[in-house]
Amino acid sequence: MTLIGGYQVNDNELVLDDEIDMTDVSPWDIEWNTSLFKAQGNTFNEKEAESPRIDEGDYTEEEARVLKIIKTNVRDACNVNTIWSKRKKALNWCFIRGEKDKHGVDFHTACTALGARANVIQARLHHQLYVAGIPLREPLSFWADPLPEQYESEAIMSAWDDGLAIAKQVWRWPGIPLTQITELSGIKDPLPTLEKLGKDGLVAWRFGYVFLIGRSPERLLKRNFSWSKSFF
Repeated sequence: MTLIGGYQVNDNELVLDDEIDMTDVSPWDIEWNTSLFKAQGNTFNEKEAESPRIDEGDYTEEEARVLKIIKTNVRDACNVNTIWSKRKKALNWCFIRGEKDKHGVDFHTACTALGARANVIQARLHHQLYVAGIPLREPLSFWADPLPEQYESEAIMSAWDDGLAIAKQVWRWPGIPLTQITELSGIKDPLPTLEKLGKDGLVAWRFGYVFLIGRSPERLLKRNFSWSKSFF
């Protein structure tokens, strides 16, 4: 038996240990780089993926300004050093349709200007929150964009209606506590469904905080992998 952040792992099965009190433990005080159940081999090295780097030099002057705005807000949303108020503002910009930043630019319009798909960037942001070990303190705004249709289909194929119900909750709350999944989804025992979603690379968790990673780290490291193309 191995104890991981208030949970027991018995023969690769995650079991809640009611005797371990994690009430006063903040996820921001936990060493996230520890080897964890369902998190082994989860450190994604972008250089290993050998994806071509795109920067402002690949665009016209006006497009480059738009790209910089997107990069700045996405970085603020998933940087470990970002304070909560700034992170929340950046997340709202990335997920709430029509939300404008100080430049008067909204995320979806910026993506359209660059020929980028907003849902792909949002999905990649979710993945990065997991990689960085940043569980959000609260759900995304009620007005945030819903789970992408691609993920809906994959969740249903992986674990049917329960899979879709859980995927929607995790999309709404990156780093959602496992106990909250039970409460919000209405599924009494979400672990079997989480196992299926995790096996298919849709979700992962650390210390009881669940993330929708969308694509397994192993898949991302393949030479011919394209995050964008994986969304059809």
